[in-house]
Amino acid sequence: MVARQGYKIGTCPAHRSSPPKITVVAIDFKKVPTSLCHSARLAEERVSISSSLLRRTRTMANIGSLQRITPGKLSALLLAEQAAGTSSVAVVDVRDDDYLGGHIKGCINMPFRSLDARMPTLMRHLEGKKTVVFHCALSQQRGPSAALRYLRERDQTLASKSSSGSAEDSAAAEPQTVYVLDRGFVGWQEAYGDDERLTEGYSKELWKDGYWM
Repeated sequence: MVARQGYKIGTCPAHRSSPPKITVVAIDFKKVPTSLCHSARLAEERVSISSSLLRRTRTMANIGSLQRITPGKLSALLLAEQAAGTSSVAVVDVRDDDYLGGHIKGCINMPFRSLDARMPTLMRHLEGKKTVVFHCALSQQRGPSAALRYLRERDQTLASKSSSGSAEDSAAAEPQTVYVLDRGFVGWQEAYGDDERLTEGYSKELWKDGYWM
């Protein structure tokens, strides 16, 4: 009888697995084409910008954290713009039927009831503006709500466009400060209703007893 050599399970040479071979490749970046390096850096920058915008979206403003601006400070900004011939400040009036009786000179009237449908139009109007001021009659509900909607829409739009890297998208991403006008147009007209440099279409008779709505 011929004796056969026995093996424990897993110890037979046929069942033994060789350890995986690891190959280390050294890359000489001096030999990598410049265009490829540039593309890699550009991709990294886009990821960084996108991450930053996403973080900002997660911590976006709420109504309580919106910045306020007084009629006095806004009037100074607008008069300075007129003197310099620039247009970096935009005022958005979201009053509805109560828009009658006067408005801040050069403002954009965007009725609150149609704000959602017209938000893309508003976004285009406000591209490149350094300062944007929202208000309604009293700046207690419609004005702050409109400012908050705009900020959220802008954050989402910038986050979605951050990967394109075009000049147009870079302009849209320029820093922008958004305010709500203290006391709205009611407070504004008390101080500047008769000032034709700052207010258009003002009806003093309509406002003689205060807010008429």
